[in-house]
Amino acid sequence: MNVTEKKMDLIEHFWDDVSSRGNSTALIATNHLGEIVSVSWRELGQWVATVSANLSDKMSALGTPTHRIGYLSDNSLACVVTALSCMNLGVIEFPFDHRLPTHEIDSRWKSIQGLWIDLVEISGQLRRDRKSTRLNSS
Repeated sequence: MNVTEKKMDLIEHFWDDVSSRGNSTALIATNHLGEIVSVSWRELGQWVATVSANLSDKMSALGTPTHRIGYLSDNSLACVVTALSCMNLGVIEFPFDHRLPTHEIDSRWKSIQGLWIDLVEISGQLRRDRKSTRLNSS
């Protein structure tokens, strides 16, 4: 590769896969209810675009510029979508293990500061989007 060639970054590869792989399976994950779900590249791409837009709006509404998003991570589908959305926005994600004591999370987050999000809200959004997609395809 010569100096003028640009390598694709990870998020560009992601969007390329969304575009080229469409309805093939992107991942199999556990949702917030503990159910195992299969997600297509198209569906994953739609979710990342929607969550990215929502996170961008929330960051703008803070009034103070931030490039950090924190949340309690339980390795669910919402965590995967949130991580990809943060990468899509070019922000730093801080996923905290949900098993940590609250005082430990609070103390760590206080030194980081940024937008704290609730994955229950994102899980609900994914569930509504999935239900809407199924209704529209019927």
